[in-house]
Amino acid sequence: MDLSCVCWMLFLCAISVVKAGDTFIAAVVEPVTSEVLSSINKESALKVINKNLNHFEELIQTASQQKARIIVFPEYGITGFGQTRNTAPYFGEKVPNPYMSSVIPCTNVQFNNTTILKKLSCLAIKNNIIIVANVISVEPCQVDAPCPPDGQFIYNTDVAFASNGQLVARYHKMKVYADEKEIFDSGFGLDNYGVFKTDFGTIGLFTCFDILFPYPAIDLVYGVGVDIMAFPTAWMNELPLLSAVEYQEAWAIHYNTTLLASNQHLPIVKMTGSGIYNGQIGALTYHYDMVTYRSKLLIVDVPNHRSTNIVPEVRNKIISELKAMDKHSLERVSPVLRALLDEDNQQQQEDNQQQQKYMNGDHNKFLQNDGTKNNQKTTHQDNTTFQGILNDDMYTFQPLTGASGQISICNGTICCHLDFTRREKSSYELYALGAFDGLHTHNGQYYLQTCSLVRCQVNEGTKCGGEIETATEIFQNISLGITGYNSKVHLFPEIVTNKVNLAVIGKEWISEFPYDHIRTVENGIENPLLAANIYGRWYEKDSI
Repeated sequence: MDLSCVCWMLFLCAISVVKAGDTFIAAVVEPVTSEVLSSINKESALKVINKNLNHFEELIQTASQQKARIIVFPEYGITGFGQTRNTAPYFGEKVPNPYMSSVIPCTNVQFNNTTILKKLSCLAIKNNIIIVANVISVEPCQVDAPCPPDGQFIYNTDVAFASNGQLVARYHKMKVYADEKEIFDSGFGLDNYGVFKTDFGTIGLFTCFDILFPYPAIDLVYGVGVDIMAFPTAWMNELPLLSAVEYQEAWAIHYNTTLLASNQHLPIVKMTGSGIYNGQIGALTYHYDMVTYRSKLLIVDVPNHRSTNIVPEVRNKIISELKAMDKHSLERVSPVLRALLDEDNQQQQEDNQQQQKYMNGDHNKFLQNDGTKNNQKTTHQDNTTFQGILNDDMYTFQPLTGASGQISICNGTICCHLDFTRREKSSYELYALGAFDGLHTHNGQYYLQTCSLVRCQVNEGTKCGGEIETATEIFQNISLGITGYNSKVHLFPEIVTNKVNLAVIGKEWISEFPYDHIRTVENGIENPLLAANIYGRWYEKDSI
């Protein structure tokens, strides 16, 4: 798909509004879950499942007592880790397509031999709450379809149950991460999209590694117009760019969409970081704890964020795909997607008028014919620049010196520019401004155009980029910008402070459309700075 209209998308995100006085209570869980036993069979798998479901039941009851309308659990929250292709079926259940017929596993005798689906359905009814959870699903191959060698499809699957116990959405993870590829098949196609409607908004599903890629997010946010994304994850923190809470917030800002993010709590492998984020407002509540081993339930009143993010090109692409389906295939697709066909004529007329109005406006002044931002590009770099590995990529760095200054650093076609002021003292911690323009290839392949102001470890010298959670340096002013990036790049602004806390949007910093600039407000960042980043993803170049 052509994403050249990305600036149009971002502009629409920027003008999205939140309805005043219209809220719902949401909950996400960061649980300590039971691990897979060393000897795996059906009996041991069932012990793990039941132990975790019993723990979930306690958390659901607590959330329900506090009037939560929806609760989200993490990836592998029920099954734990450690499966292989051979042992995963012990933890798996067949998850039916919820769009073809109404299914309530709690009361349907056909589900009496299932443990997970029946239990979640009954808990949703008992506690009058929507439940989003992650399971392993196993599906036998169809006679006329391509099939894995072992004769079955095994998926990493999100499921959603309405408060009446009905299974209302199913989503198979599309971007399977690293070693997961040895276990799971990847979901694909419109019939795989998990999306459903509630009285407080339209909700979409995606999982962990999916968040770094365009789909299903672009289709759901810009094509369907989801208001809320539920995000089960088992995310290993990777400072300074990809700590869970900093990227979760950056994603919510960029897509201007409410994000309910539930992570595993397993500090021994750097898994922690969950939160509830309300679009450009940022974090309403979040949790990061690398010290204790306790489950955490986050509950907060969320402003009802009705989406105005629809982009005609994306919606029309989905409609074209739907029109190309036969009747049987359409039955497998969520009713939320099928409804786009009914709205097609009127919606297309309105969207075309809105897009034409935008394209005739002043916003085009941002773009050059070659697709790069039409800003001045500083190419000067002095002889103090150096190279360093940051998140497994080779960045070009320029160190900060003194209490204040202006510096620029370039890499590939991009340049990063920083104006800074920090609290005066006799000596300063080492910080550096880094730039990277290239293809990331470690544990996945995706293209980046990124600027990063990072706190360097003392023992690194001029080899900045290592992971560090603490700092003591107070920045009273930061103005960080990126130029030379392609107009198709999606930019995600991040500021993370000492001990992995998030700086407060609006009070300490802001980033506005097109998110190519971060600046502090009032008295700057209250806590010592770990990193300020503009993380750019050029989706279309992932396959080069």
